[in-house]
Amino acid sequence: PNPARNKAILQLEGYEGNYEVAMFDVTGKEIINLKGSTETLELPLTGIEAGIYMVRITTAAGNSDVLRLAVE
Repeated sequence: PNPARNKAILQLEGYEGNYEVAMFDVTGKEIINLKGSTETLELPLTGIEAGIYMVRITTAAGNSDVLRLAVE
């Protein structure tokens, strides 16, 4: 769900192979950086302040998507 509280579960069915997920605050500071290769990834949000964040998903091929995530 968006907004999220303690964790966000990303459904990544369209991404093949390895990928990197990075979360940034409004100033562009990287808050979280995870690597994965499964169809779902749990983004831990414990200790993250409430606000709007950008989540960038980058594939091994260099393609990327950016999502907006609200944290309560």
